[in-house]
Amino acid sequence: MSLDFLNRAAGRTVRFFCNLGDEPICRLWLLMGLASFCLGLTFVLTLFTTLSLPIIQDIYLVEIEIPHNISAFNVRATDVVRLGLWGFCQNQFNEEDPASPSYNCSEPNSRYTLDSAVATALHIDNTSNIVSPVLATAALVQPVACLVTLFAFVASIYMFFNNRYLRRLYHSLTIVIIALSVVCSAVVCATNEDFVRIADHGSSTISDQPVVFGRGPILAMVRACMALTSIALALWSLVMAFRPGPLIIWHFDYQNDDYKRHIKHAKL
Repeated sequence: MSLDFLNRAAGRTVRFFCNLGDEPICRLWLLMGLASFCLGLTFVLTLFTTLSLPIIQDIYLVEIEIPHNISAFNVRATDVVRLGLWGFCQNQFNEEDPASPSYNCSEPNSRYTLDSAVATALHIDNTSNIVSPVLATAALVQPVACLVTLFAFVASIYMFFNNRYLRRLYHSLTIVIIALSVVCSAVVCATNEDFVRIADHGSSTISDQPVVFGRGPILAMVRACMALTSIALALWSLVMAFRPGPLIIWHFDYQNDDYKRHIKHAKL
């Protein structure tokens, strides 16, 4: 990493905090920085949602309580089932510590699957009927959404190029990739909503207790909001990039250990 790159990075930090209200280029970089931050957060949320149960047991869609009067279950073996994006987990009775049951999870699967006893208790004849086949297949879009969001985050970083033509190119590329990420997130949210709706209907037939929503739907909603916010910020910064205005170029003065600026009237 060259010293010139570090100087430019430090100069941009100075511009953010010293002349944010007076210099249009600073507002442009602030918008691009916020868009990159939102995209980075969107990628992290998408990654956690992709690694749903049974990969990460704490991230699941719904939790269904199985009543004690269901003959298909042994109460000492299973009374709570957690349904995730790639499988399910059943709590197992721990004789040494009854208050802290362990969870026995299925192998990760690309389709929504359930144990046969769980499916029977939920009045689901075929595990493939948990969600519609189209939306079940669309669940595979989840890893694609994660990769697309990562590409959008990397592309948004390149928007900080000083060359305005490169900046506009990456602006446009970032907006296209963010739009694809939003579409992928919408498909995944529709899949999760359909899954939760049918699971709730099946649970209501065997128990008065409603299903308990896990962290999965919450992360999906926050992720969608972050993706929409990032595309709005990217569009706003793209409009500002095409507006004429003063171009402030900062140079590091090694003798005075300070920054000097030169103003040119050009497009951002």
